[in-house]
Amino acid sequence: MDILKKNYFDLFGIEEGIDINISSLDKKYNHLQQQFHPDKYANSSSHEKRLALQISSYVNDAYITLGDLVKRIEYILKINNFNKDESETIKDSDFLLEQIQYNEFVDNLQSKDQEEIRSYKNDISKKIHSAVEITKQSYKDNDFANLWNHLSKLRFYIKHVNELTNLENN
Repeated sequence: MDILKKNYFDLFGIEEGIDINISSLDKKYNHLQQQFHPDKYANSSSHEKRLALQISSYVNDAYITLGDLVKRIEYILKINNFNKDESETIKDSDFLLEQIQYNEFVDNLQSKDQEEIRSYKNDISKKIHSAVEITKQSYKDNDFANLWNHLSKLRFYIKHVNELTNLENN
């Protein structure tokens, strides 16, 4: 069926981009799930049931991908045929130093100072915002190499914020 050949953005009728309307994504997801949910095809032929299951699974994968910023950027790179070896590292020495400093900070957090953790999370959140803005501009400029570099930074920052949140909650 043609629906399985659509890219995720087209499937949801959303313009390809870094910034998407999540509320619109949710509404279109619910509509597609109502339309293609396998339970709706319980009395259909085995072929139709199988097709409904494939479409439902495809819709779920698309929804999960587009709903997550990092996965959405990875998908944009994929559909724009930008392939980079995942083992290739960023050659930004400032960012590499920053990674070391963040890891040392977490390793040295003995007292679980909530204010210090909050302050550090706030700093990283600003870096996430900055990286997102750069990814948006890189996408607009079709600069997929820069988009990939900042995607790597986003992955690191988001992972780090999650680690700090876990420390904060424990």
